[in-house]
Amino acid sequence: MTTENQMTESVEQPEEEKSFFFRGAVLGLAGGAVAAVLLISVVGTVISLGDDVFGSSSDTAMDEPVVVDPLVATGETLAASNGCVACHSTDGVDGVGPTWQGLSASVDAEYIRTAIVDPNAVIADGYTAGVMPDTYGDTLSEEDLDALVAYISSL
Repeated sequence: MTTENQMTESVEQPEEEKSFFFRGAVLGLAGGAVAAVLLISVVGTVISLGDDVFGSSSDTAMDEPVVVDPLVATGETLAASNGCVACHSTDGVDGVGPTWQGLSASVDAEYIRTAIVDPNAVIADGYTAGVMPDTYGDTLSEEDLDALVAYISSL
């Protein structure tokens, strides 16, 4: 038969054993926290190194504010809403129509305006007449045409 004193002794752990497990748990938590801080530090260093080597797009955004000409912004919106970008790219890749990237280096604003309102007047090499609608001269206002020319010239 078990006495009450014997039950207490078998359930309770010696003070030294409790202390050992407690210290282990505390050191484990502390070690995990140190490992997490080191990991965060290493990741931050790798990201920083990547920014140093490849450049950071966020650096330029913070250093130099982007100034957008309202006329150019309106032209960009008009190009999208009138479907121009379905045939003309802004990244140098030719499509159904020639790219707009760098166009202003070889032609002037009047050429661009004529190409919009009378697209069959001069056909770019490698392209076919009659593909681009010839209605933009009737459907776009003078202000809209100015905005489109400004946008295309800005690329």
